[in-house]
Amino acid sequence: MRRLSMLFLSFALLVSIGTLYPGAPVHAATVTVNAVADTDTQSDVSAGTNATLHASQWNHMFVKFSLSGLSSVMNVKVRVYHSSHQNNHTLYIHQASTENWNEGGTKPSLGSQIASKSVTGIGYQEFDVTAAVQAKLSEGAASATFGFSTDLGTWEAYQSREGANKPQMIVTTSDSGGGSGTMKIGTNFWFLASWSGESPFKTGIDWATAYSSGTDIWNPTFISELAPYTTLRFMDWGATNNSKVQYWSQRRLPTDPGNTDIGYIDGSSPLRPGLAYEWMIDLCNRTNKDMWVTLPHMADNNYANQLAQLIKSKLNPNLKVYVEYSNETWNGAFTQFQYTIDQGVAGGLPGMNQWYQGGAYSLYRSVNIWREFASVFGSEMESRVVRVASFSGNYDIFDVGYNNIMNSPSWNRTGQKADMIAIAPYVGGNLDGSSPTIQSQFRQDTDTKFTTRVLTAVAIADKYNVKLGAYEGGQHLTTNAHTWSANQQIYNEYLYMLDKFAPYFELFNHYAHAGTWSSGGAWGAKAYTGQPIADAPKYRAIVDWVASNP
Repeated sequence: MRRLSMLFLSFALLVSIGTLYPGAPVHAATVTVNAVADTDTQSDVSAGTNATLHASQWNHMFVKFSLSGLSSVMNVKVRVYHSSHQNNHTLYIHQASTENWNEGGTKPSLGSQIASKSVTGIGYQEFDVTAAVQAKLSEGAASATFGFSTDLGTWEAYQSREGANKPQMIVTTSDSGGGSGTMKIGTNFWFLASWSGESPFKTGIDWATAYSSGTDIWNPTFISELAPYTTLRFMDWGATNNSKVQYWSQRRLPTDPGNTDIGYIDGSSPLRPGLAYEWMIDLCNRTNKDMWVTLPHMADNNYANQLAQLIKSKLNPNLKVYVEYSNETWNGAFTQFQYTIDQGVAGGLPGMNQWYQGGAYSLYRSVNIWREFASVFGSEMESRVVRVASFSGNYDIFDVGYNNIMNSPSWNRTGQKADMIAIAPYVGGNLDGSSPTIQSQFRQDTDTKFTTRVLTAVAIADKYNVKLGAYEGGQHLTTNAHTWSANQQIYNEYLYMLDKFAPYFELFNHYAHAGTWSSGGAWGAKAYTGQPIADAPKYRAIVDWVASNP
């Protein structure tokens, strides 16, 4: 639930959007995408980090743009910024020989010429590349690279993506409503405790016999409120953070009356397991929702195997299970943070320092857990199990660790790969919910997080050909959070946020469904189970967005 700042950004998307309240969301028609890689063939000798690139008859520039999330493309223009003018010249834009290249590595060569432009001074030079991009999309390409040359034998300077005026690809689409239609909305549950505001159970349950007799233990109001979600993430209900559970014998049984009050577990708490998995499965089966489990960070391989057997035998076969190792092992607020570092160092996992070794260990344990699920699900693994690798701290630690573990026959003997990598794109962590300009500030922070967090993650997901999800996300105010959560204008901003994220995420798990609102935190879409929808603008926005994006 706590975000760290990122190390680097890869490309930006700027979206124009109209007034959204109270009708259906209006979707952007124009996006501006910044380059994910650029170089030239002679002067760029620093592994693609030069702020200036050069073009001539002999020295060619190359710029790559991601095509992720683009559809219904009507018009595309590419712009490069001429930063220092020496001579009037003609700038040519070409297709490239390959998309398989990296900054500082083997470079592509020029392909067929697309267009040309006379350059007489400093500024952006723009080319229509609509046909080239449409052709790439029809081929299913993940990126489009363009080459540049001139009619001169001397160099002319253009800014790279490290410069102030980056290369841009401006895309106009025909999508004026309805969104991408790809992103689904899931939810997290908050804490099972009397103070949490969530009331999932009926009263008077005989826990000793409820499970064996097939009793419906669920509050009908709670059940009805789950309608907009496709997936239920049980991280907090599973008491994942600071867990001391190691063995399957330590799990909670469905007959335990303690299922109703798990509460919050801190680092000094005694061993306390979360809600029985049988009841998680029962809820998913009754509501027809996919199940997302986060295994305790110290759980052994037998624990994973036994859990896989239980889920395979009990979860409706039409439902999927998302399998994630622990929660936010990058987050120093939880004991799993230091545990993974210690294990990574002790096990000699690859990494330039202990932080990278800790990140590698999280992926190493993920691989072993997925291996146990694969041994149980067998031929049904692909259709029923989604392997999730989550990160949201230092993106480079994840990127390096994923490459070192997933592509290593030593650390990944059975060749496990993630089906989804998941981040937590929270918005507004440093804002004051009572500010008179909170709506515009929240929108600005949505745009910032989109550029710095979401699109950087998109580049990593594209790199490994893995789908992108959000294990958590939503508003993250910690000052007068309750004021902003109750402000009807947050409805507009939630629609804006979901619209902006939709083309890039397979699944967005909001954090959380219902949880008491206070000044220091108001993560629940509802403040409590049964809150009138008119008083819950975040939840109403989720309901309306889902209805408009079936």
